[in-house]
Amino acid sequence: MSSNFRDDRSSFGWLMFSFTMLFLSGCGEKDQNTQYVMYTIEKGSIENVVSSSGTLEPVGTVDVISQMNGTVEKIYTDFNAHVVKGDKLVDMNTDILKIQVRSA
Repeated sequence: MSSNFRDDRSSFGWLMFSFTMLFLSGCGEKDQNTQYVMYTIEKGSIENVVSSSGTLEPVGTVDVISQMNGTVEKIYTDFNAHVVKGDKLVDMNTDILKIQVRSA
């Protein structure tokens, strides 16, 4: 029972301390130059425009090295498109490669 009484006194002390601090924070010198601006609320659309200036820099870069020589016949992806492993990117004309293999 004495433990509960001690906890109650401690809680009451913290509660009184909090109220005292709140009271004293409101007792400061008042600013007489406070001005309030009133607006009428109107229904409308929200516009969110962000403009900035500066230099764009990539978060990361990747070096792409060609594994074979040849002429690109068809491209299946676009610049900055998201690709995953196994996606077909291009069709290559490998006629020159086949000639090089035969002559080797």
